[in-house]
Amino acid sequence: GLRFVSTGEPSREDFIRDHPEVLSMKWGGLVSLHTLVNRAIAPGFDHTVAALLAEAPAHDVIVAHHFTFPAPVVAELTGLPWATVSLAPGVVPSAHSLPGANFGRAGRGFFGRGWNRFIWSAGKIISHAMVDPVVNRLRAKHGLRPVRDAIFEAHSPVLNLQLYSGHFAPRPPDWSAEKRVAGFCYYDPPDAALTPEIEEFLDRGEPPVLFTLGSTAVQKPGAFYPSPVQALGTRGLRGIM
Repeated sequence: GLRFVSTGEPSREDFIRDHPEVLSMKWGGLVSLHTLVNRAIAPGFDHTVAALLAEAPAHDVIVAHHFTFPAPVVAELTGLPWATVSLAPGVVPSAHSLPGANFGRAGRGFFGRGWNRFIWSAGKIISHAMVDPVVNRLRAKHGLRPVRDAIFEAHSPVLNLQLYSGHFAPRPPDWSAEKRVAGFCYYDPPDAALTPEIEEFLDRGEPPVLFTLGSTAVQKPGAFYPSPVQALGTRGLRGIM
């Protein structure tokens, strides 16, 4: 029942194939971040602002991913309330967690939390230098004051929805009240029937383990598929990829 409105932006369905560095962990993910912001997101700024401004009069609130930097711009220009959503943990600072690009384990206790804060601070310094100029050029274009830390601090002060399960990542105790873990979003189409082959496979044995790459890395899977096959064989389990 949701209406779709195109921004009129040119199609870039081959972006990840053309720019595989967007999935690179080189320099701790900095290469990926630079490519994402400058080559994937920024080229669509003007398209997104125009589309949101045209739609704004018919709506009561703007709900946007935290990387949709034009959303707060339009919210300020129109006076609409604005909510942010995050699809995965690791994008809202906390002394009890680490940024999503860091694959280490978050520290515990007094010194551990101090280490976590240091990692977040380092990330903020880097993102401030790398991302803020891009976002602030957009804001200046529309007569708005610059922001600092456009990635980690540019969440809505009214409502920030974390769209994943609390079992996936618990809510840190130092988050402010507007940050809420709301659970995963599920799409249940009316004709969600499985193929006969899958039904037969499910009926033939124990419940399988499901492996999926989601919507991004599926275009550059690397060794993802051989790894589950090896793991399943080692454990004697069935799987679907």
